[in-house]
Amino acid sequence: MSENSNAVSGSSGGGGSSSSSSSSSSSSSSSRSSSSNKEVEKKLKYKSLCIEIQRMWNLKCTIIPAIIEPTGMVTRSLRKYLEAVPGKHSIDSLQKTAILGTSHIIRKVLQCEA
Repeated sequence: MSENSNAVSGSSGGGGSSSSSSSSSSSSSSSRSSSSNKEVEKKLKYKSLCIEIQRMWNLKCTIIPAIIEPTGMVTRSLRKYLEAVPGKHSIDSLQKTAILGTSHIIRKVLQCEA
């Protein structure tokens, strides 16, 4: 009997958190560590789900943190992670989807008169 492989992917859509920095040089290093932290957070978040999938269905499970910010910004390692997922993936189309989703939310919020 062959063993199947599933991928659990976590993505960050709306509500992404960011931190601002006072100097531009520390801002770039802060954004790198922030995206790395998000990848670690997603891996930890989905670890229990992966273990449950392995136990319930006897499948091999890999967590792939595919993180795309609401503004379309992606992590440096996204391309590497997407190579592990079967099929054809365009980072441009993923960014476009994230930006369109964000703009849709913003339009709905601005139209709402509270």
